[in-house]
Amino acid sequence: MIQSLHQYLLVYWFSINKFLKKMSTELKIKVVHLSNDENEQENDVYLSYTKDLKGFKKVYGDNIPMLIFKEGDVICEDDPNEAYVDAWYFDNGENPTKVLCNMDIVKSELIERFRVLRNAFLEGWDHHHQIAMFKSQTDEVERINAIKEKLRQCINTFEQAITECNTLWELRQIQPVEFQTCRPPGWEGAGLVSVSPTPRMMKTL
Repeated sequence: MIQSLHQYLLVYWFSINKFLKKMSTELKIKVVHLSNDENEQENDVYLSYTKDLKGFKKVYGDNIPMLIFKEGDVICEDDPNEAYVDAWYFDNGENPTKVLCNMDIVKSELIERFRVLRNAFLEGWDHHHQIAMFKSQTDEVERINAIKEKLRQCINTFEQAITECNTLWELRQIQPVEFQTCRPPGWEGAGLVSVSPTPRMMKTL
């Protein structure tokens, strides 16, 4: 089950990157805009790709705040790789001049991703712990318990380091060493999911 979850995360990661690359080559115009839905949160921006700006405005209207970018333009200086579109917002919701990135949202998302991966590692070690218990391998049981304790404790240190970061570059430097040294068998070489893109919305018009 754990391996299937891991495979799913990797497939999802490569699929969405393939999709984004395809979109960026086929659709030349990027539009960052507010929603025209009154039920949406205030100043939640969306990233859309389009070939026809006139057609886009017919659908969403000329009155919604938006910024238009060409292929290759850096939309958000805080997030030049467009990895955290769901944390973007306008500097001015009515008359935007630039796109900013909400670091609090990014930090919360990053912590949640590492918790998910840490919990998957613990579940993986639970399986090997049960085998060692069944075979009465006392030394192996103690070794696995020590590894699981390191995984439980590392999140606290990780969260503290996250709160001290001020930029996405600083966040990307944080990789708990336990996620490299305490992986259960079968997870060797697995990539982390700490910086995978999470676009709020991708539209094609």
